Amino acid sequence: MSGGMLSVDEEGCLRMLSNGNDYSTTLIWRFDMSLDVRDGKVVVLNKDGKVVAREGVNVAMGGGELPNLNGVQPVSAEISRELQEHCPGEYWLVGIGVSIPKEKTEKTTG
Repeated sequence: MSGGMLSVDEEGCLRMLSNGNDYSTTLIWRFDMSLDVRDGKVVVLNKDGKVVAREGVNVAMGGGELPNLNGVQPVSAEISRELQEHCPGEYWLVGIGVSIPKEKTEKTTG
């Protein structure tokens, strides 16, 4: 599993920021996931329509890093060219298990 904050860059590429926001990868989503905009932020929906990730929030996900998109099965040649032109850099092929980690809260006693 990997994780980081979802962010949309100036080119409109949805990226996962990690290592203190010094490193980012463009996310390649599974066929059964979709993107939407709600309240001005990008959200990721699973096949049931449930929000599993949100722009500006940390996310955890399975998958693996790709140096480029050449020959990647779920990506058409046209989309591959477009992504590599507008969203250069490393790519993360998103696997199963996308979720927003629950934040730990400290209990206070009074």
